[in-house]
Amino acid sequence: MSADKIIDLRENKLHLSQSLFALLLNVSPKTVQSWEQSLNTPSGAALRLLWMAQNKPEFFKSIISIEHKTGK
Repeated sequence: MSADKIIDLRENKLHLSQSLFALLLNVSPKTVQSWEQSLNTPSGAALRLLWMAQNKPEFFKSIISIEHKTGK
């Protein structure tokens, strides 16, 4: 997934900060920054989660909503 697509997903589809996006994907904020600056590319489980977030953003929004309500 390209840097532009990751930025678009995070900012326009999910409306998340880099920190919250990283938490959702179980990676560090530095990792998200490196993806968005084209210094590195996602792979493995992170790439699969990005694909799922791109194709099912409402699912990821529901996770964020549940975690916010439960305080996790």
